[in-house]
Amino acid sequence: MSLPPKVLAIICLAFTVVACNNTAVSSSDFSMGYPDWTKKKSNDRLNVVSMTSPDHQCYFDLNVAPAPADKYRGLVENFMKGQGAMILTADPLTYEFDTQDRKYIFLAKTHIVYCGKMTHLATVTCVKNGYDNEQALRIFASMHCDGTSAPDPVAQISKLAQSPADVDLSSVTEVVAAATDSNLDSQSTVAKTDRESKATEATNAVSTMMTSKPGSAKPELGIIVSPMGEFNHENVTKAFKLVRQGGAQITRHYITWTDVETGKGTYDWKGSDYMIGRARAAGLRLTVAFHIIRTAIRGPRPADLDSRDWQDPELIERFSAMVLAFLDRYKDIVDYVEVGSEVNAYFERHEDEIEPYREFFSAVRNNIKAKHPSVSIGIVFAYHELKESNTFAIYERLNIGDHDGFTLYTFGDNFAHTKDPKLVFDALNEIAQLTGDRRFGLEEVGWIASPSLGGSDSSQREAVKYFFDFIEQAPDRLEFISWFNLHDGREKDCDKIARSFSRPGDGLSRNPDKMKLFSDFICYFGLRRNDGTARPAWDEWVKRAKIHNG
Repeated sequence: MSLPPKVLAIICLAFTVVACNNTAVSSSDFSMGYPDWTKKKSNDRLNVVSMTSPDHQCYFDLNVAPAPADKYRGLVENFMKGQGAMILTADPLTYEFDTQDRKYIFLAKTHIVYCGKMTHLATVTCVKNGYDNEQALRIFASMHCDGTSAPDPVAQISKLAQSPADVDLSSVTEVVAAATDSNLDSQSTVAKTDRESKATEATNAVSTMMTSKPGSAKPELGIIVSPMGEFNHENVTKAFKLVRQGGAQITRHYITWTDVETGKGTYDWKGSDYMIGRARAAGLRLTVAFHIIRTAIRGPRPADLDSRDWQDPELIERFSAMVLAFLDRYKDIVDYVEVGSEVNAYFERHEDEIEPYREFFSAVRNNIKAKHPSVSIGIVFAYHELKESNTFAIYERLNIGDHDGFTLYTFGDNFAHTKDPKLVFDALNEIAQLTGDRRFGLEEVGWIASPSLGGSDSSQREAVKYFFDFIEQAPDRLEFISWFNLHDGREKDCDKIARSFSRPGDGLSRNPDKMKLFSDFICYFGLRRNDGTARPAWDEWVKRAKIHNG
């Protein structure tokens, strides 16, 4: 028996017990062995990992809270009691609950490890009659603080098996499985005093922030962050906060290999520390695009690897090591990794490299999953290019990741936005059909407001309406969907960015008129103008995002 997605969503949200505007920190002092299960989304901002078993009978959830263990366990217990769940034992916390139609009865068992002033609460929930106690004990036995030696699995399992959680269980009270949405910001590298202060605030805020509502599986909303005016600390910080306040939960970060690997195995994270720090402080999750390929251009590699074939072992090892170093540093905030962006534009001209790239991607994915099994790894395709050139075969040969990413821009000749904005809705549905039963995400969806390209404020607002109309009826396989972008760019910056998409001597670089149009195309997707004023599309976004987020 497989559980319906809506039931899984109820289970997922049944562990959300705190709703406040403070910070949850995932301690780097803690480690555990995660089950080899499928990652699931969670709308709980305290959540670090959520998974379902292959038979969909069991669910694993790890939450990390900036609160003492006893305090957090008590909060979870009281919350579940308030929802009508039957508490079987308080320490360790175990309970039963059912769905509103009483079709499914669940048993949930927990285990807590307290490290680095953070409570790590693991929960294994299963259909009651199919509870896999052996698997749950193995998971719990693997949890430990990195400052201590790893527990002996046999001894630990034996100890855990003696707990009151493993007695015979029978009756269940009538409950309504409900949850609170937590918009708790996620941050891991704040100063110690700030972290402790925020932990105290979070604990104190709990009693007044317990509004509940039924959970539902929804794609995460995203906006690509671009500041108004000059690129400075004040404007960047404001932009990240504005995106979060506008209802987004996720944004995108871009990595060019040569920007971070300054020497073999030597990495410079200053730029990422700054931008990801702003995202973390704003409470945003991340998708991260590694530009090993970027549209029609193969991304720059370290000089000693520049001529290597895709299957070259050292190329694979060095790239994997760089991505793993990135994830080791930012794993608390990254949900999705993409190896290559809009790759079909490149493979149209290099078809002979498709199979070698498959091997490269598969090897890199295996290396990442061995250390970070919960991160979803995919490849991004430009849907407009797939459709215009009828190169869907490239997608079919490369849809081998955990999810498929897409960008969507519905423009005509010379980047003109003179078509019906409803094309956004139609094309999004086409992507849903193209992906079959695969998980997918929309990394960038946009519509130009600039009159120089036939756009307008009104047509952009209509495009945002169709964007949300699609979300309302999108399949559960849609993981996230992001708008490009928050603010228009500055003209001088747009020219520079536009030229980065071309190579000296190609058609775009040799045509100044087309380059100017492309620069405008890059520049004017903002929901807000570069001077900070809002377009009508921003008002529409905020209104619809509020409805979407409930």
